[in-house]
Amino acid sequence: MKKVLVFLLICVLLLAFVGCGESTSNNGKSNGSTDNQKPTNSVEDETQAQAEITSVEYQIQRQDHSFKNSQGKVVLEYYYDLVTVNGDSEAITAINAVFDSRYQEFLSSKDEMKDMAEFAEQSSEYEFKNVHNAEVTHNANHILCVKYTGSWYMGGVFDATSGALVFNTKTGKPATLTEVTGLDAATLEKQLKVNALKDITEKFGQELALSLSDYINNYEFDEIVFSIENNEIIWTFYLDEIIFDFVEVSTGIFIG
Repeated sequence: MKKVLVFLLICVLLLAFVGCGESTSNNGKSNGSTDNQKPTNSVEDETQAQAEITSVEYQIQRQDHSFKNSQGKVVLEYYYDLVTVNGDSEAITAINAVFDSRYQEFLSSKDEMKDMAEFAEQSSEYEFKNVHNAEVTHNANHILCVKYTGSWYMGGVFDATSGALVFNTKTGKPATLTEVTGLDAATLEKQLKVNALKDITEKFGQELALSLSDYINNYEFDEIVFSIENNEIIWTFYLDEIIFDFVEVSTGIFIG
């Protein structure tokens, strides 16, 4: 009887020992699986995220040179919105040089504005201003578009400017219509002119569209001033003989 009990006790101990060994083996496998999992913020993920950044950081700072009278009241508004792109790469430096060059050109009229401010102080019934506003309308896929609008009022005389600067932020060079749309020049020119006349018809009527038909169709492709708004190409031109103002035309052509 004792032999039987001893035999049974040994069997129980062996089973317990084997069970402990299996538990250790399973825990080891589980830990090994956890160690092989990639962390959420891996170097690979960070590199991929950086590669997807195709926009630039920038500031628009208003350079205000307005003229005031002795009481501190502005008699002539004179300011310029200066765009500066962050970074010191060769491409970014080239882009900022263009922005600064246009600003310096604006400042070249400062002496003239000073003389006009003296006149403006004696002519409070008129508005006097020379202002240049800037707005970034596109900043993606390495393409930066800055739209400009200018207003010039001097004693009842008015003038306006409108346009845009479009850059490839990788090269620092102006971006062309064919570059941003991926279309060849011939196809793009045809679509631009057809769609422009269609948009003019919808906005201003068929009569004006017919009167502008020759003007639009004979427009030099390389001289088209365009901006990018909501990924669409916007064509801007000045109608000095008809409505004496800038017209922005939706072309229905979108960038990729």
